[in-house]
Amino acid sequence: MNHPIRNNNGFTRLDLMAVIAVISLLFFSILPAAGKSRSGFLNSLCLANKRLLMQSVLLYANDNDGWLPPNSDLGDPSPGNAWLFDSTGFLPSATNALYFNSPRYSALAPYLGGNIAPFKCPADKNQLKSGLTVATSLRSVSMNCAVGTARSFFGAQIAKEATPGGWLDGKHTHGANRDFYCYGRVSDVVNPKPSALWVMVDEAPDTMNDACFGFVGPGLVTGLVDRPASFHDAGAGFGFMDGHAEIKFWMDRRTTTVVPLSSLPQIQAGNPDLEWLGQHGTAPVPKNP
Repeated sequence: MNHPIRNNNGFTRLDLMAVIAVISLLFFSILPAAGKSRSGFLNSLCLANKRLLMQSVLLYANDNDGWLPPNSDLGDPSPGNAWLFDSTGFLPSATNALYFNSPRYSALAPYLGGNIAPFKCPADKNQLKSGLTVATSLRSVSMNCAVGTARSFFGAQIAKEATPGGWLDGKHTHGANRDFYCYGRVSDVVNPKPSALWVMVDEAPDTMNDACFGFVGPGLVTGLVDRPASFHDAGAGFGFMDGHAEIKFWMDRRTTTVVPLSSLPQIQAGNPDLEWLGQHGTAPVPKNP
């Protein structure tokens, strides 16, 4: 009987093919688990970052008689007019650590001890382009437009009023607590309750500009202003007023589809994701009969 010719190591060609087949099977069976493990790690890191941001927000409020950090979408780059320097959505500001760790530009910097990692979702691998420059931004997070205090263009002091929440009416003409609640102080957060009101969110790169996240209030025609990120398997990290963090996974494909925003808000009737953003971002102010 003929026997297969063996090499000096005692393996036949069939043995080698069998080993390769087994290794391939193991590799492809382990690969999904490895991907899930990495995804789980990034999820955990993102949530830890959001908890740190919310801790800094609450510490700021504690030091300022309950008033929350300034939050504006007026596009004014002057120091002190927003909780974070407005221009950090663009190059070159987006890569300048000074705008994140200096109290002159970041109201939360004193409470983060120079740590700028919480401003960036670890799963965000997008890069910004400006001319021939390609760079990775230090920020992916923005603040709920209904949360925070207002500032004047010359605001050297904390304004004793809530931010106007411009986009809540879908027209960018909303005034504080006119149609929807705006939360200037921690004690203002009653509806929704603190555990249900999101404050920080990872914003999609295609709508990133200032540090204020615009959205339409609940009950109006559902429209998109700023797009939430989808870095976590079609989900985004959120930090809530009570200090906890969650990852919200999106249900509607329109939420994660990048299309030119030729007009705002971009109407997306029946999008449950945008309805969730509105319902957990503010609440309608009751009208007198």
